[in-house]
Amino acid sequence: MKNLKNLILIVCLFPGCLASAQVFEQVRHTSDRFDPEQNELFEILFSLNLPARVVLKWYDDREMLVSRVSVPGMLPAGEHKMFWDGKDLTGNALPNEAYHYVLVAETANGEEQVFDLTDTVEDEFIEVKSIDYDPDEKIISYRIDRKARVNIRIGLRDNGPLLRTLVNWVPRTDGENQENWDGKDQDGLLDLLEHPNLSFWIQAYPLSKNTILVGVDTNKSEYASSDLVQGKRSVGRIRKKKMYAHMQQPAESRNDFDLKLEVVGVEPESASGVYNVQAGRVPIRLEAKKKDRARAYRRRLEPVFYVDGVFAFETEVGYLPMVWSWNTKNAPAGLHYVTVNVRGYEGNFGVATIRVKIMQKQSEDAHAPMRGK
Repeated sequence: MKNLKNLILIVCLFPGCLASAQVFEQVRHTSDRFDPEQNELFEILFSLNLPARVVLKWYDDREMLVSRVSVPGMLPAGEHKMFWDGKDLTGNALPNEAYHYVLVAETANGEEQVFDLTDTVEDEFIEVKSIDYDPDEKIISYRIDRKARVNIRIGLRDNGPLLRTLVNWVPRTDGENQENWDGKDQDGLLDLLEHPNLSFWIQAYPLSKNTILVGVDTNKSEYASSDLVQGKRSVGRIRKKKMYAHMQQPAESRNDFDLKLEVVGVEPESASGVYNVQAGRVPIRLEAKKKDRARAYRRRLEPVFYVDGVFAFETEVGYLPMVWSWNTKNAPAGLHYVTVNVRGYEGNFGVATIRVKIMQKQSEDAHAPMRGK
Protein backbone atom coordinates (compact mmCIF):
# COMPACT_ATOMS: atom_id res chain seq x y z
CA MET A 1 0.00 0.00 0.00
CA LYS A 2 1.22 3.50 -0.74
CA ASN A 3 -0.39 5.01 2.36
CA LEU A 4 1.92 4.10 5.25
CA LYS A 5 -0.87 4.76 7.75
CA ASN A 6 -2.52 1.63 6.40
CA LEU A 7 0.47 -0.64 7.00
CA ILE A 8 -0.22 -3.64 9.17
CA LEU A 9 2.14 -4.95 11.82
CA ILE A 10 0.90 -8.00 13.66
CA VAL A 11 2.81 -8.89 16.81
CA CYS A 12 2.18 -12.45 17.91
CA LEU A 13 1.50 -12.93 21.59
CA PHE A 14 0.96 -16.66 21.64
CA PRO A 15 2.34 -19.81 19.96
CA GLY A 16 0.95 -20.55 16.54
CA CYS A 17 -0.40 -17.09 15.88
CA LEU A 18 1.39 -16.89 12.53
CA ALA A 19 -1.14 -19.37 11.22
CA SER A 20 -4.10 -17.31 12.49
CA ALA A 21 -6.22 -15.10 10.26
CA GLN A 22 -5.30 -11.42 10.16
CA VAL A 23 -7.82 -9.45 12.19
CA PHE A 24 -6.97 -5.77 11.52
CA GLU A 25 -6.79 -4.03 8.18
CA GLN A 26 -7.13 -0.48 6.87
CA VAL A 27 -6.10 1.10 10.17
CA ARG A 28 -5.85 4.87 9.84
CA HIS A 29 -6.33 8.07 11.80
CA THR A 30 -7.70 11.38 10.60
CA SER A 31 -5.15 13.78 12.09
CA ASP A 32 -1.66 13.70 13.64
CA ARG A 33 -2.63 16.29 16.26
CA PHE A 34 -5.64 17.22 18.37
CA ASP A 35 -6.26 19.59 21.29
CA PRO A 36 -8.48 18.27 24.10
CA GLU A 37 -8.71 21.77 25.60
CA GLN A 38 -10.60 22.77 22.45
CA ASN A 39 -12.95 19.79 22.95
CA GLU A 40 -11.32 17.96 20.06
CA LEU A 41 -11.21 14.16 19.93
CA PHE A 42 -8.78 11.76 18.32
CA GLU A 43 -10.51 9.47 15.80
CA ILE A 44 -9.15 6.14 14.61
CA LEU A 45 -10.77 4.06 11.88
CA PHE A 46 -10.17 0.38 11.22
CA SER A 47 -11.68 -2.72 9.68
CA LEU A 48 -11.99 -6.16 11.26
CA ASN A 49 -11.88 -9.36 9.25
CA LEU A 50 -13.25 -11.29 12.22
CA PRO A 51 -15.47 -10.40 15.19
CA ALA A 52 -13.27 -9.30 18.09
CA ARG A 53 -13.10 -7.33 21.31
CA VAL A 54 -10.91 -4.29 20.65
CA VAL A 55 -8.89 -2.17 23.05
CA LEU A 56 -7.10 1.06 22.07
CA LYS A 57 -4.03 1.55 24.28
CA TRP A 58 -1.95 4.73 24.57
CA TYR A 59 1.71 4.92 25.58
CA ASP A 60 3.93 7.91 26.28
CA ASP A 61 7.56 8.45 25.30
CA ARG A 62 8.67 6.26 28.23
CA GLU A 63 6.61 3.36 26.79
CA MET A 64 4.36 3.61 29.86
CA LEU A 65 0.66 2.80 29.43
CA VAL A 66 -1.13 6.07 30.16
CA SER A 67 -4.65 5.49 28.79
CA ARG A 68 -7.00 2.80 27.53
CA VAL A 69 -10.20 2.92 25.47
CA SER A 70 -12.45 -0.10 24.97
CA VAL A 71 -15.82 -0.84 23.43
CA PRO A 72 -18.09 -3.18 25.43
CA GLY A 73 -18.74 -6.53 23.88
CA MET A 74 -17.66 -8.12 20.63
CA LEU A 75 -17.38 -5.93 17.53
CA PRO A 76 -18.59 -7.57 14.30
CA ALA A 77 -16.43 -7.87 11.23
CA GLY A 78 -16.42 -4.67 9.17
CA GLU A 79 -15.53 -1.02 9.58
CA HIS A 80 -15.38 0.73 12.96
CA LYS A 81 -14.37 3.95 14.70
CA MET A 82 -12.96 4.63 18.14
CA PHE A 83 -12.30 7.96 19.86
CA TRP A 84 -9.92 9.27 22.53
CA ASP A 85 -10.28 12.44 24.58
CA GLY A 86 -6.63 12.81 25.63
CA LYS A 87 -7.27 11.76 29.23
CA ASP A 88 -5.31 9.34 31.38
CA LEU A 89 -6.46 6.15 33.10
CA THR A 90 -8.11 8.16 35.89
CA GLY A 91 -9.93 10.57 33.60
CA ASN A 92 -7.55 13.51 33.99
CA ALA A 93 -5.95 15.44 31.14
CA LEU A 94 -2.51 14.21 30.09
CA PRO A 95 0.36 16.70 29.59
CA ASN A 96 0.78 18.16 26.12
CA GLU A 97 3.15 15.70 24.49
CA ALA A 98 3.35 12.92 21.89
CA TYR A 99 1.63 9.58 22.51
CA HIS A 100 1.51 6.45 20.38
CA TYR A 101 -1.38 4.04 20.09
CA VAL A 102 -1.65 0.27 19.92
CA LEU A 103 -4.77 -1.66 18.93
CA VAL A 104 -5.34 -5.06 20.54
CA ALA A 105 -7.97 -7.48 19.24
CA GLU A 106 -9.22 -10.60 21.06
CA THR A 107 -11.14 -13.00 18.86
CA ALA A 108 -13.95 -15.31 19.92
CA ASN A 109 -11.51 -18.20 20.51
CA GLY A 110 -9.38 -16.06 22.88
CA GLU A 111 -6.51 -15.33 20.49
CA GLU A 112 -4.94 -11.86 20.57
CA GLN A 113 -3.51 -9.87 17.70
CA VAL A 114 -1.86 -6.47 17.94
CA PHE A 115 -1.54 -3.56 15.53
CA ASP A 116 1.58 -1.59 16.52
CA LEU A 117 3.78 0.57 14.24
CA THR A 118 5.95 1.97 17.02
CA ASP A 119 9.05 -0.10 16.31
CA THR A 120 9.00 0.41 12.55
CA VAL A 121 10.56 3.90 12.67
CA GLU A 122 14.27 4.24 11.89
CA ASP A 123 16.66 5.69 14.47
CA GLU A 124 18.35 8.26 12.25
CA PHE A 125 18.26 12.04 12.20
CA ILE A 126 16.17 13.61 9.45
CA GLU A 127 17.00 16.73 7.45
CA VAL A 128 15.87 20.09 8.82
CA LYS A 129 15.23 22.55 6.01
CA SER A 130 14.70 26.30 5.48
CA ILE A 131 16.07 27.44 8.84
CA ASP A 132 15.48 31.18 9.29
CA TYR A 133 15.19 33.75 12.06
CA ASP A 134 13.06 36.90 11.97
CA PRO A 135 14.56 39.34 14.52
CA ASP A 136 11.56 41.67 14.30
CA GLU A 137 9.01 38.97 15.08
CA LYS A 138 11.56 37.03 17.18
CA ILE A 139 10.59 33.76 15.50
CA ILE A 140 12.79 30.87 14.37
CA SER A 141 11.24 28.98 11.45
CA TYR A 142 12.20 25.67 9.88
CA ARG A 143 10.70 22.78 7.93
CA ILE A 144 10.70 19.02 8.52
CA ASP A 145 9.17 16.45 6.17
CA ARG A 146 8.00 14.13 8.96
CA LYS A 147 6.68 14.55 12.47
CA ALA A 148 9.69 14.33 14.72
CA ARG A 149 11.32 15.16 18.03
CA VAL A 150 13.27 18.39 17.68
CA ASN A 151 16.17 19.97 19.53
CA ILE A 152 17.21 23.59 18.93
CA ARG A 153 20.45 25.00 20.31
CA ILE A 154 21.64 28.59 19.91
CA GLY A 155 25.24 29.73 20.11
CA LEU A 156 28.17 31.40 18.37
CA ARG A 157 29.92 29.86 15.40
CA ASP A 158 33.69 29.99 14.81
CA ASN A 159 34.46 27.99 17.97
CA GLY A 160 32.23 30.10 20.18
CA PRO A 161 30.06 28.75 23.01
CA LEU A 162 26.63 27.20 22.97
CA LEU A 163 24.44 29.72 24.80
CA ARG A 164 20.94 28.24 24.97
CA THR A 165 18.94 25.07 24.46
CA LEU A 166 15.65 26.53 23.27
CA VAL A 167 13.72 23.37 22.33
CA ASN A 168 14.63 20.22 24.21
CA TRP A 169 13.71 17.11 22.16
CA VAL A 170 10.01 17.83 21.95
CA PRO A 171 7.52 16.64 19.31
CA ARG A 172 6.69 18.75 16.26
CA THR A 173 4.46 18.06 13.25
CA ASP A 174 5.66 17.78 9.67
CA GLY A 175 5.77 20.92 7.56
CA GLU A 176 6.79 24.41 8.67
CA ASN A 177 7.30 24.97 12.38
CA GLN A 178 7.93 28.19 14.29
CA GLU A 179 9.54 28.77 17.67
CA ASN A 180 9.54 31.98 19.68
CA TRP A 181 12.94 33.20 20.89
CA ASP A 182 13.49 36.45 22.80
CA GLY A 183 17.12 36.77 21.71
CA LYS A 184 18.50 35.95 25.17
CA ASP A 185 20.86 33.26 26.38
CA GLN A 186 19.92 30.44 28.77
CA ASP A 187 20.21 32.64 31.85
CA GLY A 188 18.74 35.79 30.33
CA LEU A 189 21.98 37.78 30.64
CA LEU A 190 23.04 38.28 27.02
CA ASP A 191 21.30 39.99 24.13
CA LEU A 192 22.32 37.95 21.08
CA LEU A 193 20.04 39.34 18.39
CA GLU A 194 22.70 41.38 16.60
CA HIS A 195 25.74 39.23 17.34
CA PRO A 196 27.64 38.67 14.07
CA ASN A 197 28.41 35.03 14.89
CA LEU A 198 24.89 34.04 15.95
CA SER A 199 24.01 30.53 14.78
CA PHE A 200 21.26 27.92 15.19
CA TRP A 201 21.70 24.15 15.39
CA ILE A 202 18.53 22.15 14.82
CA GLN A 203 18.33 18.35 14.98
CA ALA A 204 15.33 16.08 14.55
CA TYR A 205 14.61 12.37 14.56
CA PRO A 206 11.37 10.86 13.23
CA LEU A 207 8.36 9.69 15.20
CA SER A 208 6.43 6.58 14.26
CA LYS A 209 3.31 6.69 12.10
CA ASN A 210 1.11 5.81 15.08
CA THR A 211 2.31 8.81 17.10
CA ILE A 212 -0.17 11.59 17.82
CA LEU A 213 0.62 15.05 19.22
CA VAL A 214 -1.73 16.13 21.97
CA GLY A 215 -2.36 19.80 22.80
CA VAL A 216 -0.27 22.83 21.92
CA ASP A 217 3.51 22.83 21.45
CA THR A 218 5.80 23.07 24.46
CA ASN A 219 9.58 23.39 24.68
CA LYS A 220 10.10 20.74 27.36
CA SER A 221 8.59 17.29 27.83
CA GLU A 222 6.26 16.46 30.70
CA TYR A 223 4.98 13.05 31.68
CA ALA A 224 2.14 11.60 33.69
CA SER A 225 2.97 10.66 37.27
CA SER A 226 4.35 7.14 37.58
CA ASP A 227 1.55 6.46 40.09
CA LEU A 228 -1.01 6.90 37.31
CA VAL A 229 0.43 4.53 34.71
CA GLN A 230 0.04 0.78 34.29
CA GLY A 231 2.86 -1.28 32.85
CA LYS A 232 5.07 -0.79 29.81
CA ARG A 233 4.80 -1.63 26.14
CA SER A 234 6.80 -4.62 24.98
CA VAL A 235 9.46 -3.34 22.60
CA GLY A 236 9.58 -5.58 19.54
CA ARG A 237 12.85 -4.39 18.00
CA ILE A 238 16.43 -4.57 19.23
CA ARG A 239 18.44 -1.59 17.99
CA LYS A 240 22.17 -1.57 17.46
CA LYS A 241 23.76 0.82 19.92
CA LYS A 242 24.95 4.09 18.37
CA MET A 243 26.79 7.09 19.75
CA TYR A 244 24.71 10.26 20.17
CA ALA A 245 21.53 8.43 19.12
CA HIS A 246 19.02 10.38 21.18
CA MET A 247 16.19 8.20 19.97
CA GLN A 248 17.77 5.25 21.79
CA GLN A 249 18.05 7.05 25.10
CA PRO A 250 15.35 6.71 27.76
CA ALA A 251 12.90 9.61 27.61
CA GLU A 252 13.89 10.88 31.06
CA SER A 253 17.59 11.16 30.12
CA ARG A 254 17.78 12.37 26.50
CA ASN A 255 17.21 16.05 27.32
CA ASP A 256 20.02 18.54 27.75
CA PHE A 257 21.27 19.30 31.26
CA ASP A 258 20.27 22.31 33.35
CA LEU A 259 23.46 23.67 34.91
CA LYS A 260 24.43 26.16 37.57
CA LEU A 261 27.58 28.30 37.85
CA GLU A 262 28.69 30.25 40.91
CA VAL A 263 31.81 31.89 42.31
CA VAL A 264 32.94 29.95 45.37
CA GLY A 265 32.84 32.00 48.57
CA VAL A 266 31.22 35.06 46.98
CA GLU A 267 27.58 36.11 47.22
CA PRO A 268 26.23 37.81 44.08
CA GLU A 269 24.67 41.25 44.31
CA SER A 270 21.00 40.80 45.15
CA ALA A 271 19.78 43.25 42.52
CA SER A 272 22.02 42.46 39.55
CA GLY A 273 23.29 38.95 40.30
CA VAL A 274 26.85 40.09 39.51
CA TYR A 275 29.74 38.48 41.38
CA ASN A 276 32.30 41.10 42.51
CA VAL A 277 35.80 39.62 42.82
CA GLN A 278 39.35 40.79 43.32
CA ALA A 279 41.96 40.13 40.66
CA GLY A 280 43.77 36.80 40.91
CA ARG A 281 42.52 33.24 41.02
CA VAL A 282 38.72 33.07 40.96
CA PRO A 283 37.24 29.61 41.80
CA ILE A 284 34.09 28.93 39.75
CA ARG A 285 31.94 25.98 40.72
CA LEU A 286 29.97 24.02 38.12
CA GLU A 287 27.00 21.97 39.26
CA ALA A 288 23.88 20.44 37.74
CA LYS A 289 20.54 21.73 38.92
CA LYS A 290 18.63 19.43 41.26
CA LYS A 291 16.37 17.76 38.69
CA ASP A 292 19.36 16.72 36.53
CA ARG A 293 21.87 16.09 39.29
CA ALA A 294 21.63 12.30 39.53
CA ARG A 295 21.76 11.90 35.74
CA ALA A 296 24.77 14.21 35.42
CA TYR A 297 26.64 12.50 38.25
CA ARG A 298 26.35 9.12 36.51
CA ARG A 299 27.80 10.34 33.22
CA ARG A 300 31.26 11.32 32.08
CA LEU A 301 31.27 14.85 30.72
CA GLU A 302 33.45 17.37 28.89
CA PRO A 303 33.17 20.84 30.51
CA VAL A 304 34.43 23.78 28.42
CA PHE A 305 34.69 27.31 29.85
CA TYR A 306 34.56 30.59 27.92
CA VAL A 307 35.17 34.17 29.02
CA ASP A 308 33.35 36.82 26.99
CA GLY A 309 32.71 34.23 24.27
CA VAL A 310 36.36 33.18 23.95
CA PHE A 311 37.64 29.72 24.84
CA ALA A 312 39.41 29.66 28.23
CA PHE A 313 39.63 26.09 29.58
CA GLU A 314 38.58 22.52 28.81
CA THR A 315 38.85 19.14 30.48
CA GLU A 316 38.00 16.08 28.41
CA VAL A 317 37.32 13.82 31.38
CA GLY A 318 35.15 15.78 33.76
CA TYR A 319 32.57 14.97 36.41
CA LEU A 320 30.09 17.10 38.29
CA PRO A 321 30.36 18.97 40.52
CA MET A 322 33.73 20.53 39.66
CA VAL A 323 35.62 23.77 40.35
CA TRP A 324 37.58 25.68 37.71
CA SER A 325 40.16 28.19 38.90
CA TRP A 326 39.96 31.17 36.55
CA ASN A 327 43.20 33.12 36.44
CA THR A 328 42.20 36.72 35.78
CA LYS A 329 45.80 37.88 35.24
CA ASN A 330 45.18 38.92 31.64
CA ALA A 331 41.59 40.06 32.11
CA PRO A 332 40.87 43.79 32.50
CA ALA A 333 38.90 45.23 35.36
CA GLY A 334 35.18 45.43 34.76
CA LEU A 335 32.30 43.14 33.86
CA HIS A 336 32.87 39.75 32.21
CA TYR A 337 30.65 36.89 31.12
CA VAL A 338 31.74 33.40 32.11
CA THR A 339 30.01 30.61 30.19
CA VAL A 340 30.31 26.86 30.55
CA ASN A 341 29.35 24.22 28.01
CA VAL A 342 29.03 20.60 29.07
CA ARG A 343 28.86 17.79 26.57
CA GLY A 344 27.95 14.31 27.71
CA TYR A 345 29.30 11.24 26.00
CA GLU A 346 25.73 10.38 24.95
CA GLY A 347 25.32 13.70 23.14
CA ASN A 348 23.55 15.69 25.85
CA PHE A 349 24.62 19.30 26.29
CA GLY A 350 24.33 21.87 29.06
CA VAL A 351 25.03 25.58 29.29
CA ALA A 352 25.16 28.27 31.96
CA THR A 353 26.47 31.84 32.15
CA ILE A 354 27.26 34.20 35.04
CA ARG A 355 28.50 37.78 35.24
CA VAL A 356 31.72 38.43 37.13
CA LYS A 357 33.12 41.91 37.82
CA ILE A 358 36.86 42.22 38.47
CA MET A 359 37.31 45.07 40.89
CA GLN A 360 41.02 45.82 40.46
CA LYS A 361 42.19 47.09 37.06
CA GLN A 362 44.77 44.92 35.31
CA SER A 363 46.07 44.62 31.76
CA GLU A 364 44.27 46.46 28.98
CA ASP A 365 44.71 43.38 26.78
CA ALA A 366 41.05 42.31 27.03
CA HIS A 367 38.65 40.02 25.31
CA ALA A 368 35.94 41.89 23.44
CA PRO A 369 32.92 41.39 25.70
CA MET A 370 29.62 40.03 24.43
CA ARG A 371 26.81 42.50 24.78
CA GLY A 372 24.71 41.94 27.89
CA LYS A 373 22.43 43.88 30.08
